[in-house]
Amino acid sequence: MEFKKNILCIGAGYVGGPTMAMIALKCPQYRVTVVVINEQRIREWQSENLPIYEPGLYEVVKEAGKRNLFFSTEVDRNIKEADIIFVSVNTPEVGETSPPFRSIGESITGAEEDDDVCEEQLPTFSWRLRRIFPNSLISH
Repeated sequence: MEFKKNILCIGAGYVGGPTMAMIALKCPQYRVTVVVINEQRIREWQSENLPIYEPGLYEVVKEAGKRNLFFSTEVDRNIKEADIIFVSVNTPEVGETSPPFRSIGESITGAEEDDDVCEEQLPTFSWRLRRIFPNSLISH
């Protein structure tokens, strides 16, 4: 199936997982992918025992998962293929480097793994994202 847009969510927790499941359910024309580096978390989202409980969530994930909802650990590949990116992770403390922000930074800037990429740099990333994805809404 050909999708109109590729939506990506980095983070498969209490916000990212259910939100993307509903977007996938209501927007079958979009490919919705949730990525996280934790393989166990991905297996849980793909099982009958979801990692979180919300009434009706299992049914939503099950239905959308047959069609346009995907879970993956391939963060870099999915960032590069995305038209729209949601970042749904814990906000890092000032001065901390967050792995999701690092992955976005590496994919956009070519930064090395040892380079610091933190929340304070998101305005720069937003500018670069606008150049890469000119039709996407990006805010910081």
